Amino acid sequence: LKSRASDLFASILDHRRETDRIRSALAVVGRYNFIFSLPGAIKSAIATKQYRKVVRLYHKASKYTTASPTLQKILAEVERSVASFTRTQLALLEDPAIVARTPLQELEKMIGVLIQLDTGVDPTAHLLQRQFEQLKEKFQQFQMKLI
Repeated sequence: LKSRASDLFASILDHRRETDRIRSALAVVGRYNFIFSLPGAIKSAIATKQYRKVVRLYHKASKYTTASPTLQKILAEVERSVASFTRTQLALLEDPAIVARTPLQELEKMIGVLIQLDTGVDPTAHLLQRQFEQLKEKFQQFQMKLI
């Protein structure tokens, strides 16, 4: 009788352990739901040109440090998305045609966003240096025409 009861309850106890394990995993996912949705939210904000939202989400993500390999992968994806975004924005600041047709307020917003994302490059100096180089080239071309 004892053996039969043990066999009967063993499967029930195994199911109970599995249920507890799944419940624990769901609790972790629920607790970190924000992090799991971050890469998609950042990509969406970039696509819809909601750059202040990108900054806000990035700063929230940068507050998380974890030893979990899954969460590290998610945070690495966030870093890649933001790095790609900053490279694209810095490249736009180098294009004289884009800079010329972009209103000053938009350039200021773009520079502000890049500063807040800690790009490692001063976007204002980057823009001014590129503008200086382009003016210098134009003066040299003009000078060559006069000679």
